[in-house]
Amino acid sequence: MIALRLLPLLLLLAPPAQAWESEADWPATVPFVGEHGRGNARVHYDSEHRAIFETALTRSGAPAAWNDEFNIVVPTLATPTFYSSPTLQLSGEPYTLIPSDPGVAERLRDRSFVPSMFSELPDFSYALWDWASGNELCASNPPSVTGDDCYEFGGWMGSLNSTHFVPQASWNYLHYHQLAQGIAAQCKEYQSALGYGANSATGSPPYLFQTLHCGADGLCPTHPSYPGGDGHELNGKDDFLEQCQALSLALEAVGQHFLEDSWSSGHMWHRWGGPDVSAFPGLETGLATAMTSGMIHGTRSVSHMDDRMCEANTWRYAWGATVGNPLPPGHPAYNSTALPYGTYPGIGDLYLGDLAGLQDIQMYDCVAQSIRETYDASAAIDGAPGGFSPTLITSSGSAQCHDQRATNYAMFDGQYMDTGVLDYRIDSIAVWGLIKAKSGVPGGTLAANLSALHAGIRAAAIADPNGIGASTNTGAGALGPFLGIAANESFSAAPSYRDPPLPWDGLDAAGAPDPKEESLLRAFNRAHAGHWCDTLEAQDLFDLRSRCQNTTGDTQEAACNTCEEFVQRQVRVGCGPDEYEEDKEPLCHYLEEDPADEGFDYVYIDLPESHANRDDARTVAGEFCRQPDPPIGPCVQAHVFGAYEIAYCSAVFYPFYQCLGCNSCAGIGTGLAIIDSAFEEEELWINWSSSEAWFSAYDASYTSIIPNVPLWPATCYFDATAFVWADVEVCDPYWNCTTSSDYSDWSCYGSPF
Repeated sequence: MIALRLLPLLLLLAPPAQAWESEADWPATVPFVGEHGRGNARVHYDSEHRAIFETALTRSGAPAAWNDEFNIVVPTLATPTFYSSPTLQLSGEPYTLIPSDPGVAERLRDRSFVPSMFSELPDFSYALWDWASGNELCASNPPSVTGDDCYEFGGWMGSLNSTHFVPQASWNYLHYHQLAQGIAAQCKEYQSALGYGANSATGSPPYLFQTLHCGADGLCPTHPSYPGGDGHELNGKDDFLEQCQALSLALEAVGQHFLEDSWSSGHMWHRWGGPDVSAFPGLETGLATAMTSGMIHGTRSVSHMDDRMCEANTWRYAWGATVGNPLPPGHPAYNSTALPYGTYPGIGDLYLGDLAGLQDIQMYDCVAQSIRETYDASAAIDGAPGGFSPTLITSSGSAQCHDQRATNYAMFDGQYMDTGVLDYRIDSIAVWGLIKAKSGVPGGTLAANLSALHAGIRAAAIADPNGIGASTNTGAGALGPFLGIAANESFSAAPSYRDPPLPWDGLDAAGAPDPKEESLLRAFNRAHAGHWCDTLEAQDLFDLRSRCQNTTGDTQEAACNTCEEFVQRQVRVGCGPDEYEEDKEPLCHYLEEDPADEGFDYVYIDLPESHANRDDARTVAGEFCRQPDPPIGPCVQAHVFGAYEIAYCSAVFYPFYQCLGCNSCAGIGTGLAIIDSAFEEEELWINWSSSEAWFSAYDASYTSIIPNVPLWPATCYFDATAFVWADVEVCDPYWNCTTSSDYSDWSCYGSPF
């Protein structure tokens, strides 16, 4: 009868994945109906991990403002996410969160976060790019068709949880700490490029005021589309720098999850399995491995009973130089002589309030030191940091922060589940039956492995209770593989889904688009302003302008605001490269190492001195993006254009002008609206229809040129019968096809491309 009464409790047992408990903080207006990772990408997190991080942040001396709530405005498509649920329907936001190319944006999504909450992210998402993509791309890439088991702790999220156990936890922490410091260094370079002083973002050029000081959406109260105040608006700090520094802290927080995990007693051992699905022959083996590991790790989060491995006790873990160095080869490790090898009391998940002694000192020293290292590498715009003197360590990468391992006796004690009535050891029939039922592995194989595991842990505890052979899989206490799966030190330290190393350019090693880097570059596009300055050319900005003027409804507003967001960084007031107002340089002028580089481009708009919106880059961008055609100007640099062998036209025709000055252009004919979309400094030709005869002022080397990208929908074509070549300056050749024109006396016919 006792066993029957306990069965419902045992059935709650799932593979616990969290060291230091995590939970998603669902607002009251969005009822939580049981989703795991996918739904949790849309809410904030809160619990032990965040408490540890925020306590350490204060200890580190880093300014509290660095961890303020932040917003990013992310371009997305308007398609519904394939992940549908009652919660998403009730939230009113069932649309995709995957960041889109700015050139096709249909929605702008406001994503809010507090950087410290990302110290819990690895319990809900596989990486920061995964969160940025709404957990919709199933980053771990399981073999299932739908990936519905991707984010469940009773699926691949639990199976791949070896990354949260030492030594993989240390390896992953170091990767993210290096990423955070790399982004912090980029922030500092940005700060230097803008000429800011230490700990300050004041003194920016007045022309860039709205660009740099109007919050997450870049819109000041004077903007016609101003939606209302948002976070960080008009706080005197450069918003691009603030987003950059928020990203550095977010990455630091993701890494801190792994460092914090390594200091939970339930994770101080080398769990079996690797970080990718390829480490397991199938999900069944992965689940059985995770559930068995969870039995040792501690089950209080699902059993609600005391954990033998995690509750406060003595002789929980051993620490010291003789434990060995689990860090990657070549990484500096500090071997302390002040604290010799010894055994110390320790606690784990859900017992944070009992933290004391050496574990308390070292964990917070390590976490705080790591946070301080990242802030010290940054632009430090939130102010000079306060004092911080760690008690026992010299750097966050030292062995003092990574050499803690559970003792053999702790492992033996931990493989029992305390139900409050009976203690079930790991090879008991109840535990065996549960793992078999939930995982689907063959019962005989599982029973043999569980029995061998119990015998091995028991032997190690009897022979050397304070040793660490069982937790490190070494010497006489080595436990060996489980269900054929080796301990985690045998696997690669680099999960295929983790956030990629810097630099990020949107491409993988083979030069193909990389969704991980694309998601980060698009979601945190202000933090990566330099990348976008290098990437977007004039044609891209004219395409943004065309979308702004040729879409409707919500899509148009998203297209126009996206156009303004990116154009404001690359728009100059004037006629062209040889005639513009140099005291009104946009942001990219400061961030580009060589503005004259061939891959860098600006757009130009000529506005008279009396124009009300000419003194701020964001409002100038609004004039460029939103004003109806055809304006006079902007004038562009002189080019030689040529005829195409086959001429096409759009449904309407556009006048071209010979520029007599910035604001004085004379129409000299109707040019076919088909121009090389790259619009580069090379000898191209423009054609004019004037008679039945062919005329040419350039017949030495006639070349037939067909554009790479049509500039309008290919719906109507023009059969030209005569051409005249002309070397002219033109005013803005990139008219979009739906704009009306005075020239409408041509008929359109022909065949598509």
